[in-house]
Amino acid sequence: MPHRDVTCVLLDFLSQIVALHREAGKFMNPSGRTSIATIAALAVLIYWGILFLGTHLPGGSQLPFTWFDKVQHASAFAMLALLLLTAISLRVRAGWIATLTVIGICAVYGLVDELSQQLVPRRTCDFYDWVADVTGSLIGCGIFFAVRAAWAMLRATQSPTT
Repeated sequence: MPHRDVTCVLLDFLSQIVALHREAGKFMNPSGRTSIATIAALAVLIYWGILFLGTHLPGGSQLPFTWFDKVQHASAFAMLALLLLTAISLRVRAGWIATLTVIGICAVYGLVDELSQQLVPRRTCDFYDWVADVTGSLIGCGIFFAVRAAWAMLRATQSPTT
């Protein structure tokens, strides 16, 4: 399937999701504004689609810095985990179960992503890329909890005004 067709399919899929939410009345909250949880879920879908497309385009020349490739993998999956955990935390409490679920999702997706790259010209499957993916998802979850803790401390130190 040409890359343009994949992009069209992805955009069509996203537009159908938005249409379904609007029809079901779930896209808007009672005040008539788009809910933050819905925006976060759409951000996950869009980012994940872009990530999939980016990893399934035919590879170019290999960079001489093999470590830079691992940084890219870790960064991409840190953002995916951060977005996933944020979207989940807007619906349920983000505890250990949610965190392990996100790490598991990222690990499985990273494995599937690496294995499917064998089908793409000039792409290879690399175990260490998968390790970087999982490491990135751990970092993303760590960033989520660090920001959440900092936010809670900031709110606790602010005195309420009356």
